[in-house]
This record gives sequence, structure tokens and C-alpha cells, in this order.
Amino acid sequence: MTLERGLVLERGVVSRALDGLLEVAKERGLEEIPNCYYRDDGLELWDIILKFVKGVLSYYCTDCDVKDNTELKAWLNAIFHSGFLQNKQAGFPKSFSSVEELVRFVTMMIFTVSAQHAAVNNGQFDYGGRMPNFPSSLQLPPPKRKGLATEDTITAALPSVSCTVNTMAIVYLLCSNTCDRMSPEPSGHEHEHKTMEWNGMIIQIYSTFLYCFLYMGKCSY
Repeated sequence: MTLERGLVLERGVVSRALDGLLEVAKERGLEEIPNCYYRDDGLELWDIILKFVKGVLSYYCTDCDVKDNTELKAWLNAIFHSGFLQNKQAGFPKSFSSVEELVRFVTMMIFTVSAQHAAVNNGQFDYGGRMPNFPSSLQLPPPKRKGLATEDTITAALPSVSCTVNTMAIVYLLCSNTCDRMSPEPSGHEHEHKTMEWNGMIIQIYSTFLYCFLYMGKCSY
């Protein structure tokens, strides 16, 4: 079972190591679809995150700082072994040669664990909270030919009330905000340091962009 799960994970990460949202949209044919909110909102959020990451990393790093950086190599190596299961076909980088490459990589990571995760995770209860949309199990085998299913057979195949309640509780918890979020604002003596003052300014600008996007539906750069 562990081997099979590992093979599935390995196949799942192939060619997705450094894909940005724009590349994914093109690959899935979403580039020309009108009113595609996942694409339109996602690309705007991607751009906001990109500017934030570039603002921070460009202050700390030059291309010379990034090239052959042993800590960055160790970080990438840990991700490659634990996250990509040493799958060489995934095209995962062994090192970064410029700040631009590092910015793109960090942007991809932040977008994936924030906006992308929210897009595919936070709506689970909205859809799965109604049991026929999201039955956790079937009590009867599915029909082998069309036209055999009736209202009685469909009802008999649905899970029990107890199983349904447990499933609803699980998807509700998965969609809930965590209670251990950390504030991005620097605090205490950190304000005295020039680097933290810069970070605080970047965070304020980033927060303004997000506020405009979330509550005003637009973001001017």
C-alpha cells in the first residue's frame, strides 16, 4: 500500500515543480475562457504576491548572494527528497542562479499554500455539506447499465446518517480557519532594525494591495 501511494505521488508531481498559475491556465485551456474567476482572481493575487516577494528578497539578495548558496541548496535538497520523493522527472532545481529565479520559486510556494489551497479547499463544506453531492460511501454497488437506477436504489445506496454527520464534520473542520495564525506585523525591538523597518513597509504595501483586491475588486500598482 505504501509503495502504491508513493508511485501515485511521484506521478502527481511530474512537470509541476515550478509551474506558475499562468502556465497551468494555458495547459488546461483556461486562457481564453471568459469570466474565469479562478484564473482572473488567481493571476491578480499571483502578481500581488510576486511584488511582495520581490520587494523583500531584492533587499536582502543579489545574484551573487543566491549563486552557490549552501543554505538554499540544502533547502532545495530537503524539498526534493521529502516533497518530490526524489523524482528527477519533476524538473526540480538543484540551485538558484539569480534573485529572479528565487523570487519565482518563493512566489509559487506562497501562492500554492495560500490562494491555491484556499481555492480548492475552502469550498468543500459548501459543496460537500449537502450529502448527495459528496457521499462518503455507497451502500450498494453502482448499476452496470444505464436506466437501472431508481429513486429507491439511489436512496438505499447513500450512507447512513451517522456516517454523513461525521463526513460533514470533517469537511467543516478542513474549511475552518486555524486558531494558531501568526501576525505578519513585526513587534517589539525588531522595529529598531533597519531591515525590519523595510519588511514592515513592504508588508503594509502588500496588505494595501490585498485589501484593494478583496474589498474593492481592483488593485492599482
